[in-house]
Amino acid sequence: MSALANDALQALDEIQLTDFGWNRGAVPKRLLLAPVFRRSPRPLIESLGRQKTALDWGLVVYDDGSADADLVAELTGVLARLDWPARLMVNPRNRGRSFARNRLLQEALGARADHFLLVDSDMRFDDPGALAAYEKLLRPEKMVLFGGFVAPEEPAPAELQLHHYLTSASECRPAAERRRNPVMSLTTANVLISRDIAIHAAFSEEFRQWGWEDTDWAIRCAQIAPIEHADIPATHLGLEPTETLLRRFESSAANFQAMARRFPQLAGRMRLARLAGLLRALGMARLAKDWAGAVVRAERVDLRLRGLAARIYRSACLALAPP
Repeated sequence: MSALANDALQALDEIQLTDFGWNRGAVPKRLLLAPVFRRSPRPLIESLGRQKTALDWGLVVYDDGSADADLVAELTGVLARLDWPARLMVNPRNRGRSFARNRLLQEALGARADHFLLVDSDMRFDDPGALAAYEKLLRPEKMVLFGGFVAPEEPAPAELQLHHYLTSASECRPAAERRRNPVMSLTTANVLISRDIAIHAAFSEEFRQWGWEDTDWAIRCAQIAPIEHADIPATHLGLEPTETLLRRFESSAANFQAMARRFPQLAGRMRLARLAGLLRALGMARLAKDWAGAVVRAERVDLRLRGLAARIYRSACLALAPP
């Protein structure tokens, strides 16, 4: 557990715990772990109640400083109706994505669970057999298994269509395709890990903004066990407006650089970094960012062109970021 002996330990006293059947007998050996920040996980939790499983599961939800009494009340109500042992953890302070995941893993290790399924709060399992499919693949040895995700089939409003397109085009891929580059194809949205992975591969809390903490973590996990992929998708509901995406792309540059400092050879081979280097060398990063931003914001432009512009915008942000 030494890898998780970070400043998450110092936050124990300030976290409010609410249990729902958590103390009735032993906690299940399989725990689903969901960090929350200002977004209700109601669709996720309700979809868990429809799962047809052969084994017992538990749920731990961690609110990372949303400071939203209405959200906590909603969480309390929906967890009370879930026929699973569950624990709600509410931190009054926002500590960041990596801290939240480490705190969830720490809680799962303390409960002596054997396997943990990390999901995002803005997901749901549309297939009632999803967890049963995971159960068939459980092994006692080290394992990291990414089930993948899909974009919602519901029509997206105009301000969400770009994110829906980007997600569908680049992230919602079948396992056979993801296995061609298993490490870079992994995210922590719907990934099953064994206990020993959690012990030895904590998330780096150097990552404070959005982006790349998943990649950094996946690279380190791959040094412990092979990254596996399966077709057990969850539906990713957390589509964001275009302006939010652009802000995230800009803020993610610092995280990319943190990841690149640890793994320079791998990062240098990425198309994002190669294009950023070219834009920087040509002195065109500012021009490219301005042009790409204008195209991305033009809702009447074809989504394929807007998607290409979004990728150029992200590289330009990286090229303009201080080293």
